[in-house]
Amino acid sequence: MLESIIQINEGDAPSLKQGCFFCKEEAPFTFGIINAKKIIKSKNNDCFILSSVPLCEKHAEGFNSLLSGEHDINDLITQMKSSKQKRINLRR
Repeated sequence: MLESIIQINEGDAPSLKQGCFFCKEEAPFTFGIINAKKIIKSKNNDCFILSSVPLCEKHAEGFNSLLSGEHDINDLITQMKSSKQKRINLRR
């Protein structure tokens, strides 16, 4: 796992006042993706754009279970389509 220290120069800084992208609960986590092919030169440094969404603890845990491989997204979608439920269940 790669960890980085980031400094927000533009846009909104993470805040507990932001609501979760999925349910609008308090969101202490931010999930983001960086496109390494999009490099921006700034003050002779390479900079990257982080596209992100705030997540509550419940949705961050579910998202993490997908990223860790604990759940297979294809199996979850197949199971959701074959049952009456309208949501993917990521509970452990």
